[in-house]
Amino acid sequence: MKRQQFTFWFCTSLCILTTGMFGWSRLNWDSSLRAPMGVAEFASKGEVETLAQCSDDRKYLENTLKLIHPDYRNTRSASANGAPPRECVSFIMQNFLALQSPSSAIARCSTNKNNVTILSTGYKPACVTDNYVNSVYNALADVTDCLNIPMKELLPKLYNESGLHVNTLGGGYDAGVGQLTVSALREIYMRYNGIPKNPTSLEWYMREIAKSSKDSCKRIVKQKSAYTIAIPKGKKFCAYGDPDSSSCYQPWIADNRCTVISTPENPLRNVLFTGIFYRSMVRSATGVTYSGGDDFIDGQLKTEQDIFGGYIGSSDFVARLQALGATHADQKIVKQML
Repeated sequence: MKRQQFTFWFCTSLCILTTGMFGWSRLNWDSSLRAPMGVAEFASKGEVETLAQCSDDRKYLENTLKLIHPDYRNTRSASANGAPPRECVSFIMQNFLALQSPSSAIARCSTNKNNVTILSTGYKPACVTDNYVNSVYNALADVTDCLNIPMKELLPKLYNESGLHVNTLGGGYDAGVGQLTVSALREIYMRYNGIPKNPTSLEWYMREIAKSSKDSCKRIVKQKSAYTIAIPKGKKFCAYGDPDSSSCYQPWIADNRCTVISTPENPLRNVLFTGIFYRSMVRSATGVTYSGGDDFIDGQLKTEQDIFGGYIGSSDFVARLQALGATHADQKIVKQML
């Protein structure tokens, strides 16, 4: 995910974002302005693929997907509370790229004879099997529930950026389901709130997640491989920004992008990091913090009636939207757009 410049969104792309992501009706625009709806042809309407339906060069994930814990690999009895159905993930995966064509946006990680991990591109999207869909859907469901992120708000962005594929690689080495960028990964591995004595943001959020009584948080905590990184022999880990971090193992640099692509640690690791980065952006934008599975403002448990802090609270974004004709605009809509 990329940290956006909010002045750009409001000055040049406001109308595109509001119509594309949230629809005219949400903002009370004149329905007579709507363009006629067409009919699109899609590769799938949500059904998963079987291995028998896929060519051999699309089955490359299946062996490692089988190593994912059953909590995330198996189909759950019901959709996550308030979340889109599992079929949405299958649909997005099968309609992001042409399934039968190699793409420079699809990467694979392999280890050479010297035990060096190599990243290469130009592959077909992996077979969209039950194991694959479940591993992504269940990771999204748990992370969004645990971190109080509306999954339905995240899906349109991820559809556009990664197609929810675990091994999508963008032009700037943006990686995986959440298209994690260098700046996003730096924020994951920097000291929380920029204070040198603090743990990294990843460690801080995992401590808070471990305090929660939510089943989703408990399942995440059980999967230690999602939030611990193997450090190469002879190296030590330093947080991003530490005085000697340039000489340490740096999981945020492009050379180590396989840490957020390779299965079976991913997709859960990638989605978890995406959720933590999202929470970091929410904190800056709204002043809402996360503790033990709950949201707080100014040290008090957040309610629906609370007014945001952060740069949304100190801005005139709502008034500017209303001046443009979005009569139902409020701080929550501004947060969704940013």
